[in-house]
Amino acid sequence: MPHTTPSPYVPEIGETVRDVARNRVGEVMARGKEFYALRPLGGGREWDVAPSDIRPLAQDEVLRVRGAEANGRSTGRVSCRYCDRLRLEKVVAWRELDREQVFRIDEELEEHARTGHPPLRAEGFGPPRR
Repeated sequence: MPHTTPSPYVPEIGETVRDVARNRVGEVMARGKEFYALRPLGGGREWDVAPSDIRPLAQDEVLRVRGAEANGRSTGRVSCRYCDRLRLEKVVAWRELDREQVFRIDEELEEHARTGHPPLRAEGFGPPRR
């Protein structure tokens, strides 16, 4: 019996798939000759994946990961570069015992989360400093 290799999985643009090399789930944004571009479900920076590293997700798995992402976004657990930078600044302020700065950063984090993590400006990480 001759050995045959199964044909590779070919996802559609917009489909939710798993990158098994990085153990990440993403949405297919583009297809190149030797890669697919995936984007995190909540948005963010795309990454390239070899076709051999992409696996389809069952419908129940798609619903579960999309639901978890939406829940994380609504509770503020999903981060962004702007949040990460503010949290780092907060750690520095704590170490310097600058309570006013810690309080200001907490307010800014709350405002940023309340506005739903708006798109980040190209020239910086977020809204202008006060």
